[in-house]
Amino acid sequence: MKFRTALGALAASALLLTGCAAAEGGDSGGGDSGAGEEAELVYVGAAAVPGSTQIGMWAVPDELGFFEEEGLTVTQELADGSTAAIQVVASGSADYTNAGVVSIMAAVNTGVPVQGYGAIAQNYPWVLAVGADSDIEDPEDFAGKTVGIISLASESNAFARAWMSENGLDPDSDVTFVPVGAGAPALAALDNGDIDALALYTEMYAALENGGAEFRYFDNPALFDEMPSIALTASADVINSDSDVLARAARAIYKGLLFSYANPEAAVRIGYEYYPEKLPESGDPEENIENDTRTFSAWIASVMPEEGDPLEWGDFGVIEPDVLQGVQDFAIASGNLEQEVDLEKVWTDKYVEQMNDFDRQEVLDLAASWTPED
Repeated sequence: MKFRTALGALAASALLLTGCAAAEGGDSGGGDSGAGEEAELVYVGAAAVPGSTQIGMWAVPDELGFFEEEGLTVTQELADGSTAAIQVVASGSADYTNAGVVSIMAAVNTGVPVQGYGAIAQNYPWVLAVGADSDIEDPEDFAGKTVGIISLASESNAFARAWMSENGLDPDSDVTFVPVGAGAPALAALDNGDIDALALYTEMYAALENGGAEFRYFDNPALFDEMPSIALTASADVINSDSDVLARAARAIYKGLLFSYANPEAAVRIGYEYYPEKLPESGDPEENIENDTRTFSAWIASVMPEEGDPLEWGDFGVIEPDVLQGVQDFAIASGNLEQEVDLEKVWTDKYVEQMNDFDRQEVLDLAASWTPED
């Protein structure tokens, strides 16, 4: 195993970012410019169990040496969801996480000193679905129905409530929301008739479809167009410091994500190495590689632009001001935010130029030439 799962180990650690010799000043280190001074970082993944996000953001860049090129040693811990991960980062026990943008806003609203600095999932991945033979055809048909959500604290709940509101339904009276978890339990609740619909993310639907499930999906309202879901998040104090290690880590991460987009099967195979519990019982990756690649591809599709040449895409990690405002509108509409917050405290573009300072063609070439033996 190449990662630690005991989050308790974090509580005893100091903020490694400020304790290490980090490069001073705002100049770009690593990437095409050469690595900055060495530093050790802790990434806390906002997930109870590792998934595609942790593969793309940590396993791939670590395996391919992208962190090492930046002079960084990055270890991973796991926390159960964005709120928990943000608390770990704010406490100084980890250096950065992948948190929901809505969760960042909620944290800032309560005075938690964190800030987002690099969008990860830029195509909103949450979708409402019913079984293939359901009699629900239009949004108004959801009146009086029950929708399965992962949990009350999940963005699944926030998304489903906002979806209903945007389609003219009162989420407090017209629809009932029931926590059913994710994966097999959620599907069982739908199949058994305990719920009428599901609110999950595209990666989860893909995994269920691998097992033979069939769904019919509903279009999202315009509110969700171009809405980012998760973003790199760190302590506001660290972001406002002169250290450039977060920029260097982000550069390695975006290299890893671009590689994963270009060769999703390679990313999955790397994921098997870092998370052997994802292998089938036989230990033979070939048994699951096709289905797991399909699932991972559904996730990476939410991360990268939906069309165009990667060499012509704009900067990775950007959240435009109007888009950020749209996220806040969603957070308020879904009841996750009671009032507007200072968006400058929620988001910074401080590192955008530095974290995009790498040769995309070089990464694409590596993805094209990669073999399992690598």
